[in-house]
Amino acid sequence: MEAPLHVAASSLLTHASAEWTIDFYFVLSDFDQKHRDRLLQTLELTKKGNYEVHFLPAPSDNIFAGMRSLHGDVTTYYRLVLPNLIEADRLLYVDSDTICFVDVTPLATVPMPYPTGFVQNGIVSDHPEYAFFSRLGLTPDTPALNAGVMLFDLAAWRAEDRTAKMLEFCRSYRDYLLCCDQTALIATCAGHFTMLDQKYNLHMYPTTPIPDPSQQPGIYHFVGSPKPWDLGGRSIHPGFSLYSRALESTFFRTHRTDYSRLSYWTRAYKIKGGYFRTLRTILQQKRAEPGSQQE
Repeated sequence: MEAPLHVAASSLLTHASAEWTIDFYFVLSDFDQKHRDRLLQTLELTKKGNYEVHFLPAPSDNIFAGMRSLHGDVTTYYRLVLPNLIEADRLLYVDSDTICFVDVTPLATVPMPYPTGFVQNGIVSDHPEYAFFSRLGLTPDTPALNAGVMLFDLAAWRAEDRTAKMLEFCRSYRDYLLCCDQTALIATCAGHFTMLDQKYNLHMYPTTPIPDPSQQPGIYHFVGSPKPWDLGGRSIHPGFSLYSRALESTFFRTHRTDYSRLSYWTRAYKIKGGYFRTLRTILQQKRAEPGSQQE
């Protein structure tokens, strides 16, 4: 995820208003000084001077003991502890599987009636955890969310001691949290969150066409799997060209897949269900194309 992180950070800075200073807070596991220097080089390539960079130590995994992992990893829970690590009034969390084509600085002053803000992602009855949400008393039309882009009112979050409450919730209901902290956020927000404009989290699935960012600016979020940078992403993900163009403005310049690296194959095995669904959809779409079947 190093190259996608560079894309996410540089694209956000590139489109941010020069009237604001962007404070980047990176929580990076297993990043030595060489990797940090690469990231700094990428930000310098934007030719923007209105930013500062802060590297935060990764939280101890002990904090997340007893919680459900995501593909054997607990990194997804880091966003729940960020408000306790950062001294600021407001914080925008953005997943590293995103490309930004919009100025995010208006989010610094958008009214926040609740401690958290999200783009609505359907309603709870649309989600596979609906039985769990129903058990908690949420009505079918309760707004749901995607946690890939999350706006914090940090003072309000801390005043309610939400980090401690969220971690306890995640331990108590670990067997029901199919999407880990995202499921927990949907359940505990219960539809009461600041609604962000849809453009701040535009979902790009591996089976859907990618729009033209010049016509539809926003934060493009590669949800599901495989991602454009995964094994085979160059061939099967419609967003690969978008990602590769954005990569040209970073330290990496071009996409390279090292097929000899075990980590690529390990991840491919973990997300094999995503490959299967994507390939099945591609085959179905090809069969539906005019002239694809003999009369």
